[in-house]
Amino acid sequence: ATYILTYNAGANGIISGTSPQTVNHGDNGSAVTAIPNTGYHFVDWSDGSTANPRTDSNVTANISVTANFAINKYTLTTNTEGSGSISKNPNQSNYNHGTIIQLIAEPANGWNFSRWSGDISGSENPISVTMNNNNTVTAVFIQSAFTLTINVTGSGSVSRLPDQASYNSGTLVQLTPIHT
Repeated sequence: ATYILTYNAGANGIISGTSPQTVNHGDNGSAVTAIPNTGYHFVDWSDGSTANPRTDSNVTANISVTANFAINKYTLTTNTEGSGSISKNPNQSNYNHGTIIQLIAEPANGWNFSRWSGDISGSENPISVTMNNNNTVTAVFIQSAFTLTINVTGSGSVSRLPDQASYNSGTLVQLTPIHT
C-alpha cells in the first residue's frame, strides 16, 4: 500500500520541502520545514506536532497537516533619568510585530527633556518606535537653569551666595544687602 503525505502552510508562512509525498507502507517521508514570514514564528502542526523540520517515519496512513504560525510579540521597557515621566500610546504590556508606538517625554516642573537613549536614540519629542524586537528606552531630563537679576533702589548693593551666572531649579540663593 502507498500513502500520501500532504503538508500545508497556514497564514503567515510557507513550507519548504516536497508536498505531497507518496510513500510505501512503513517507509519514511522526507523532511518538510515550516518557515514563518518576517515577524511571525512557527507554533505547531495541526496534529499537535512541534517538530520543525518534520519527517514522518514508519508511515501507515495518509497524513495531511497544516503548519500554524503566530505573530511575534515584544516588550517596550521605559526608564527615566532625571525627573519626568514617559507616556506610551498605545500603552500595553506587549506589542505585535510592526506596531508603532508614540513615546512622549513629560518633564517634571523645573526640568527639561534632553534626549532618548537606549535602543532608541534622538532628541525628537514625541518619538515613534516600530516594534520589531524587545526595546528598552530611557528619557533623559536635565534641570532647567535660571538667571537671577537683582535691582537695587538707592545706594548699596546685594551679594548672593552662591554667586554664579545661572542656577538650577530649586537652588537656594542667599541674598545679603550691603550698605555703602
